[in-house]
Amino acid sequence: MRIFLRLSTLMLALASGCQALQGPDVQATLLAEGAAYVAEATAIAAAALSDRALIEATVAAAGTQVAELNSVNQQLLATARAAIPPTPQRVVGSAPQVEGTILPESINSMEAMSQGGLPSSGFVNTGVAASVRESDGCPDSLQAQFTPDAARIYATTRATSIRAGTVMSVEWRRDGELVFSDSWTVQRDAADFCLWYFITPDDVPFLPGQWSARLFADGAAIEPEAAFVIIEG
Repeated sequence: MRIFLRLSTLMLALASGCQALQGPDVQATLLAEGAAYVAEATAIAAAALSDRALIEATVAAAGTQVAELNSVNQQLLATARAAIPPTPQRVVGSAPQVEGTILPESINSMEAMSQGGLPSSGFVNTGVAASVRESDGCPDSLQAQFTPDAARIYATTRATSIRAGTVMSVEWRRDGELVFSDSWTVQRDAADFCLWYFITPDDVPFLPGQWSARLFADGAAIEPEAAFVIIEG
């Protein structure tokens, strides 16, 4: 009996010692730290979801912009090689030709427009050239001979007047055979400016032979056909 009582007393003492070592404060601290970790993890997850939503919205907006730009680019591809210069020349009566800028918003004030709109399209100075001026898109001179190492060959004409929506096209032939063609649409009414379209050796090899460039407006041939020759370099 005494042995049993001593053992019981010893076990009670050990249990009291363990409780004293652990204590309720340690458990409470662990619980508090665990709750803090859970709260922090929840906040991080919420922030990540918010960032993800923002990123998705940004990507969606960027995708819309890209789609719009692609649509514009597709429209511009057809006129990538054709040009209506931003500073066309204008003829006033019988006076010499004077360079001037015709802005889209000012075209309505032109005399031709005040008389009931632009007259039917007319074209002059049709031919081919090695280059055109940046100032007005017109060539310094037309020529009838090129070499295979030419960088570009321009088909060019001067429109005395033209209406928006006119479909321009060009056909390039070598020794009578069609080797390249394309078309583009005039974007606005205008009077007296130069139209041009160029090809490069990347479009069609500049092989020696008898060549011609024929411009069309709404399917009607613009005279004259521009004949030229590419000679051996």
